[in-house]
Amino acid sequence: MEADEPGWYGSLSHFHRDAMLHFFHRLARGLAPYEILLWGLVLACMGVFVAVLVMSTAPREDALALMSIAALVWALLLITILRTFAAPEATLDPGASLWSKCKWRLRRALLWMLALTLAALCAAVTVFSLRAIGTLLR
Repeated sequence: MEADEPGWYGSLSHFHRDAMLHFFHRLARGLAPYEILLWGLVLACMGVFVAVLVMSTAPREDALALMSIAALVWALLLITILRTFAAPEATLDPGASLWSKCKWRLRRALLWMLALTLAALCAAVTVFSLRAIGTLLR
């Protein structure tokens, strides 16, 4: 099978070195209509956490506090993705000065590192969320 032929993994010709930035940009555009809902979720999770903290008497309520923290972190991660990657990606003018090209490349590198960091945080929060759900179901 040739590299450009689609297989079970898809076509390699569709892979682009900035695929992760494009993915986060599409995700941010999809989340844009729900920004107010995400901020409401942040407030609700903080309220639940404070209520459980103040009125906690049973260990079962500790699991509810963990779930509210997990939901809070998810909402904040999604808001960060929305705010950071919502703007369309700037394109580099071929006739730009050397300084402009350096600034563009530095911005792209920083966005790429932020995208990697956010992807790693999403993986870590997924593990935390699964453990919190396990604690809640016990």
